[in-house]
Parts: sequence; structure tokens; C-alpha cells
Amino acid sequence: MLLGQSRWHCIIIPGNGCRTADVLQSDEDACYVRIKVLGANGLAKKDIFGYSDPYVKIDQNTITGDVNVDQMVTKTKRRTLNPIWNEEFIFRVKPNEHKLVFQVFDENRLTRDGFMGLVDLTLINLPHEGEGRVLIPQTYTLRSKRSLGLRLITKVRGTLVLYHAIMRDDDPAIANLAQGQTQAGQQAVPWSPVNPGTRTPVTSTPVSTHRTVVPYPQQQLPVHHPQHHYHQRQQQPEPLPPGWEVRQDPVGRTYYVNHVARTTQWERPSIVPAQPGLNEMVAAFQRRFHISNDPDNGGSNNTSMCLSSDATAQNASSGGSMLHARFPGAQDASFVTAPKLSLPASIEPIPIYRVMNSDGTVEDPTQDPNLDEATVSKMFRDMVLLNTMDKILYESQRQGRISFYMTNFGEEASHIGSAAALSPEDWVYGQYREGGVLVWRGFTISDFINQCYGNAEDQGKGRQMPVHYGSRKLNFVTISSPLATQIPQAAGAAYAFKLQPNNKRCVVTYFGEGAASEGDTHAAFNFAATLDCPVIFFCRNNGFAISTPSKEQYRGDGIAGRASGYGMAALRFDGTDVFATYNATKLAREYVLRENKPIVLEAMAYRISHHSTSDDSTAYRPAEELEVWNTVEHPIAKLKQYMIHRGWFNEEKENEFVKSVRKQVLSQINQSERIPKPDWREMFQDVYEEMPAHLKEQLRAMEKHVEEHAEHYPLKDFKQ
Repeated sequence: MLLGQSRWHCIIIPGNGCRTADVLQSDEDACYVRIKVLGANGLAKKDIFGYSDPYVKIDQNTITGDVNVDQMVTKTKRRTLNPIWNEEFIFRVKPNEHKLVFQVFDENRLTRDGFMGLVDLTLINLPHEGEGRVLIPQTYTLRSKRSLGLRLITKVRGTLVLYHAIMRDDDPAIANLAQGQTQAGQQAVPWSPVNPGTRTPVTSTPVSTHRTVVPYPQQQLPVHHPQHHYHQRQQQPEPLPPGWEVRQDPVGRTYYVNHVARTTQWERPSIVPAQPGLNEMVAAFQRRFHISNDPDNGGSNNTSMCLSSDATAQNASSGGSMLHARFPGAQDASFVTAPKLSLPASIEPIPIYRVMNSDGTVEDPTQDPNLDEATVSKMFRDMVLLNTMDKILYESQRQGRISFYMTNFGEEASHIGSAAALSPEDWVYGQYREGGVLVWRGFTISDFINQCYGNAEDQGKGRQMPVHYGSRKLNFVTISSPLATQIPQAAGAAYAFKLQPNNKRCVVTYFGEGAASEGDTHAAFNFAATLDCPVIFFCRNNGFAISTPSKEQYRGDGIAGRASGYGMAALRFDGTDVFATYNATKLAREYVLRENKPIVLEAMAYRISHHSTSDDSTAYRPAEELEVWNTVEHPIAKLKQYMIHRGWFNEEKENEFVKSVRKQVLSQINQSERIPKPDWREMFQDVYEEMPAHLKEQLRAMEKHVEEHAEHYPLKDFKQ
């Protein structure tokens, strides 16, 4: 630190006095330098989530001996590789004797801060500020300490953007700085060298001397005066409030213990004014929780117990205690002096959001997504295609042509509306009633039917039951029969996306309210909530699971009502309304990508069809109820009415479209039936990249067996 206003300065080392060899040059060579730490770009990733918490430490060192004279630090920017600081500092320097070293660190709370790179700045040829003169910030490449002859090896990357210039003598900031020094005291404060070394100074070269840095505004930057701050740092800190103790962790960092509230914190506490009755409360608290001042019992023998200000908030409305609960499992809960049951009836049910009523009229014009005619027509035709194909394939199963089938009647809007709001790059984990999502993404009629027939053209090579679709090209993960297994898988995939830098993809997983009763759903909800995964949990609540009505499935407020218990957001909407589904999914996608948090969507629908071809729904619901949902509340009927209101519906064209779809489906069924089954040898493939020896041995044994007993196997039906 350069001290005082005399002509000569010296380095004062406690106990050694002023030495002739340490005398610096006169004040005539000193000047003030303005430094603006604007930002950084492309820093190294320092945590497991692909981010860092960077800050910049600025050291004013001597060129000879590399002795530290002054030091300033910027604020820490959280979770970023491209921080923007916009902080200004003023240093009093001698350009021929001093240099500035900018070191970027990643702040860590549990370990030492991680080095991220440095820039050495010589001061001899710095530009001078002048009236009307525009100086452009410079971009410097961060260097490793290894380049300065040190042994530390660490990953360094990125650039640091700095503004630096010698200030004008009449700059008001200099006068303010001098005034601050005078007010701080006339006596020089001794100082000692910090980390003396023998490094050879290395001058960093700007990456571009003509680049204008646009993202960093130059107005209203905070000014930090190093000399004035230095005097403040020498003042003795105020004493701790009663009941507090200062300690250090194993790596030497200081933290503070509140023995009354039984909490710790990094920030130094301040003394709060005494409050009436405080001592009585302290005594009662000590008696209740047996806090001891005996150092042998882990207490402190030099502190008196006193409540901190944030632990004395009264809960007058509930007649509760003045102590704020800080149990790890319920940190926001308060103490009360009388028991009170939290009853389900006291919690208001989550409302159902909708855009259209049953006749296709938009109830609130601001909620109309105002999609163009082509998009709405595609929505309608994709829903009609799915409905038409379902009818024919259901009958195919009844005729014994395929082994199993599940229709999507009544839930078409939840498929098409959500698929339209997603990006094609988003991953989908389906259950088995999301065929409309695949229709929207381009899964063809032949793709559907070949899978149901399990022939050689099936993308799954005939290994799955019918309706267990999958498409790597369309980012649709193959469906699995066991309930709810896809839900924790989706949470894991979303977590993997989150770890990727600049992630723009989310994951959506579909499931029914019956699958929500599985333990896998609980595990997925908890994982996604605690790990902050960008996943949309899309529940199709169609009312009946397989054959069990919702009133017998659960007692709570549906599936969305469970979200708050896991700390997740939720939204419930009309799943028969394609626009409500579209708006809800679009909002959810924006939320999970912006916040990196999960959300639960609950599409309220009604399964018009049987659960599957193995079910008879007439055994558990009346036909009259079914008729209502199959007519006025049908999602296709609602969208048709909307299109009629807009003048976009042509009855003749749509009838022709239905006939065309029926013709395509029937034609494809005839073709798919003639396509042979996959080569049976393929059952040994696709598990290992290279088939291991034991599988090769099994394959040879199977080939020999089939050859010897060919008359017992319909080999003509399989691809050879």
C-alpha cells in the first residue's frame, strides 16, 4: 500500500522499520489507473453440473520481487461460464514499478476456491483517458500458472474482458479518493508483503485490439477505492452478539455459530437491539433444550445465550412460540402451542384450465393460441387419422389377425396438443396410449401396422407386443409393458440433459393415473424434484386405470395435487381440449428449461374405449355416461366446432380424408400380413456390439436344432 502524501514512500515491515533498499520512487511518478472488470467468456467448468461460480481477484504487485501492494476482489457470479461483473476499481500505481495481476477463481464452499486462469497487465503503456476520447475494452486470453514457472497444473480456458486507462488528473474520483483517505486518518498504517515470490512477469496480449465489447454496459458501474477500503479493513470488527461464536472449518474458512438458534452461517452477525422479555425467553429455551455453557459438554464458557433477530419473530396470529423452527426436514415451519390437524378438506382443489367449451367456443380470447389454419387442420386430421386407424386395428384383433391392441378413443387431444407444443428434439417416454404423439412427429401408417404385426419391417424387429412403439429417429423411447418403469428413466434422461452445456431439450413422460399408484412414480417424482431435472410428468387421468375408478384409486386431489408434497410445480387442464393441452404443455416446457425444475401436468380426460382388447368396460361404468363423453365432450367434436366457427372446416373434404385414411390402413394391413417375420437369428443380436462367445455357441446350437427338426417350425413364415 502506498501511504500518506509525502514525496517519498517506503515499505514498512513490522519489526524492521524503514529500509533504504525498499525506498520507492517519488510521487511524481505515481498516477491513478481506472480498471473495469467487465466480464469473461468460455470459462472452464468446475462443478458436476457444468458450471462455475467465478470471481476475479486483482493484485497490485511490484515488478521486482512480485511483492503484493494491494488487493481487490469482485463479486461472485453464480452458475455461469460467461459472467458479467461490470465492476470498477481505482488503483494508485507507479507504472515503472507496479503491475496488475487478474486471477479468476471458482468459489467453493466446501473446498478451496479453484484457480481458473490469470492475466498479467503491465502499466507502462496504458492509454490515457481524455475528454471526448473513447477507449475500447480489451479481451485477454486467460493463462495458466504453469506458464509462469509454477508447478500448479489446472484446466484453464476462456477470456477476460477489461477496460484499463490512466485517469485524468482532474477526475472527480481522484479528489473523492483523497478526501476519503484524509477522513480515514492521517497516520500511515504499516503493512507487510503478501506471498513474496520470484516470478518473472509475463505480459498478456489482447486477443483483439479493435473489438468493441457490446454486452457490457459502461454506465452506473460501482467504484471501489483501494486505499480507502484498506483503512476500513484495518479497523477492529465490532464484537459478536451474545450467544454467537466464531470458528474455522478444516480448510481455514471462518464461520459463525449461533448457540441459541443452533444454526451456523458464513456472514458475520451484527448486534441487534435488546427486546423486552428476551432474557426470560433465553432461559426458557435453555431449560427446554438443555443447552449447556460447560465447555466440557460441547458448550461455550464465554458466551451468554441470546436469541438472534431472525429467531424471535412472533407468530401472534396462531398464538405460537417466538422461536422459528429450523429442523432440516421442515425449515419453513413455525412452532405453535396448540395442536392443529391439517385436513384435506382445508386445501382447495387445483382448478381445471380450459380454453374451449363443449361447442368449441373460446371462453377467453386471450387464451386462444391463435394457431394458423394449416396447424389447426393438421391437429384435426392427425386426431381423425388416429381415431380411424384405432377402429380398424381394434377389429383386426377381434378377427384374430393381431394378438393385442389398445385404442386412444377420447384422449386424442392430449396426444396431439402436447406433441405440437414440444420440440422434435425433446425426448418422449410413453406408456402405451400416446400414439398421437408419434402421428404428429411423422410415424407413418405403415410404421404403426408393421409394429402391430411384428414383421420384418417392424422397427422393433418383432420383439415387442403390439402398440409398444418406439422410434430413435423421432426421439420416442420404446414403450415397455411393466407399469411406470418409464417414469424414473425419464427423470434420469432429463438429469443427463441438464448436465449438458446450453441444453435446449427437455423430457416428457406420459402415464395414467393408475401408473401413478406405482412406487416407481414416487421414486421418479422425488429424484426429479431433489435433483432439479427438466422433465414434464404428463399424467393422462382418464378416470379408470385398467378397470378401477379413480375414486377407488386414491383419496387426494388427483395426481397434480401430489406435486407440492415433492416440491414441484403443477398444472391441471382439460385433456379433451386440444388448445388447453397445447398452452399447458408449452408453458410447462418453457418452465422446466428456464428453471431446470420438473413439473406435473394432469390432463383430465375420459377413456371412451375399453382399456384394451382384454377388457370389458361395461362391467364398471354405465352406458349413459359413456354416451355423453363420446358425443358433446369428444375432443374431435370440439375442435371441429372451433374450425366451423373460424370458417376452416369443409365437410366434404374431411369425409374424403377419412375415406382415404381407411383405404390406406386396410391396404397396409394386407401388405403387412404378407411380409415375413424377422429372421429368428436376430433374437441373439442387438444386446452386445460384438456377439460374445457364449451367444455364438447358443446360436450354433439353435441352428443345429432347427435344422434337425425343421418340420416342427414354420420357417416359411420367417425371413431367411
